Amino acid sequence: GASGAVYTTNDIGRVTSGAVKALLGKVYLTTGDYTKATAKLEELIPGAPGATATTPLFGYSLLTKYSDVFSQANKNNAEIIFNIQYSSGSFSEGSNFTYYFYPNVKPTLLSYVQPQALGLLTPDLFKAFEPNDSRTATSCSNQGATAGTTIGNYYSLKYQDNPLATYQGNCNWIVLRYADVLLMEAEALANNDDYTNALVYLNRVRTRARNGQAATVVPARVYSTKAQLLADILKERRVELSMEGQRWFD
Repeated sequence: GASGAVYTTNDIGRVTSGAVKALLGKVYLTTGDYTKATAKLEELIPGAPGATATTPLFGYSLLTKYSDVFSQANKNNAEIIFNIQYSSGSFSEGSNFTYYFYPNVKPTLLSYVQPQALGLLTPDLFKAFEPNDSRTATSCSNQGATAGTTIGNYYSLKYQDNPLATYQGNCNWIVLRYADVLLMEAEALANNDDYTNALVYLNRVRTRARNGQAATVVPARVYSTKAQLLADILKERRVELSMEGQRWFD
């Protein structure tokens, strides 16, 4: 993201040291080295136990409003750690995510191309979101079906765009963002039996999902067992990062 680097405008999109640290933390977590994962991810989290006086201030943060993370007017925001950059227009630098992911039951969502509906969702994902979760509308919209029942019409609004032709979309592809780092940190800590701090990072993500609503909406998770906490973190990753290419690896 632009906030995580000192690059000038022409260089935005290049890999930063913050992106490298986040990816290395994910590698450590994936291989089961939870101590190294925790230490590396904490280098990106201000005030984390592993942060030191020399820890770079990358400036990553959760945006207040979930939908703003995916806004075409705010493509390299403070939550983005690494984006694959695309640009609309007829210069062969555009993306095709909207064309693939929008449903074909309502082609008016795209004025110039007929959507292919290759990345539609299932009611099971819709049902995974808690009532009044502010992420639902962006993550799992519905057209032409009764909510929660019909397969084939659920789609994500994370790639909301109206390109003039195929491969002329403006949507970037998010590889790493700060919410992912917080959830990875929670998972690494939980696996190392630090349940108190794991809940801190898990609940930061859940608090943002309320979008200012009462604490009973997307309530804070509490500790009961290690297995349940790890299940809660995996569930949170499913709804927080849906359609961002993380679920298969999780």
